[in-house]
Amino acid sequence: MRVQIVKTGHRTATISLPEGSNVGDALQRANMSSEGCTLAVNSNPATLNTPLSDGQIIQLIGKVKGGSNITVSIVKFGQQTRTTTVSQGSTVKDALASIGFGTDGFTLSKNGSPTTLDSQLNDQDIIQLIPKVKGGK
Repeated sequence: MRVQIVKTGHRTATISLPEGSNVGDALQRANMSSEGCTLAVNSNPATLNTPLSDGQIIQLIGKVKGGSNITVSIVKFGQQTRTTTVSQGSTVKDALASIGFGTDGFTLSKNGSPTTLDSQLNDQDIIQLIPKVKGGK
């Protein structure tokens, strides 16, 4: 399959990848980094683990530096709720680090939907750390 990688203000690359490849595989093949960028595939938010199909376009969008701050609530079920302020363009990982919460033993949710550590945040988002359930038959 062939995909295109577009980085604002930089080069554009078209590369061939084996079926089952993801965004991270494509960036590695093109010798490109996502550092300082937000990822999208066909204009939809993406992560390095987002699977790709033929003809898709990976977009690396530079994060705005010095932008405004956003407020995010973090709910650690059964323990506590905290509110933190992070810069616009921050990720779930950034917000958790700002208050010292780890993710061991928890799954992540943002506004009620499953999420990842590299998911970008918006003002008033709610991150939930939900204890993993053990046991059962």
